[in-house]
Amino acid sequence: MLATSEARVVQYERLQKYLRASVAQMMLDNLRRKASVFHSLPDVDISPDLDDNPILATALAAQADYLVSGDKKDLLSLGSVEGVAIITARAAVEMLK
Repeated sequence: MLATSEARVVQYERLQKYLRASVAQMMLDNLRRKASVFHSLPDVDISPDLDDNPILATALAAQADYLVSGDKKDLLSLGSVEGVAIITARAAVEMLK
């Protein structure tokens, strides 16, 4: 699921304003090399959008510091979940500068 999502996300026109395609591809390649596979995820029922809960569960299982999203209605409105900050792509790019 995430491999497909991440490949789709780097194609977003609004993201391309902030990140050159070559840089996005490099980040995607690094992500794939360093990715962890989780066979068991915690039960999460936090987001109003039930499709977001597996994403939140993955972030929690990975003990992520950040979850990057453009979902203002559901994910970003949560702010953070159990220590995982939910931030915009713009905020993530600014942190990487």
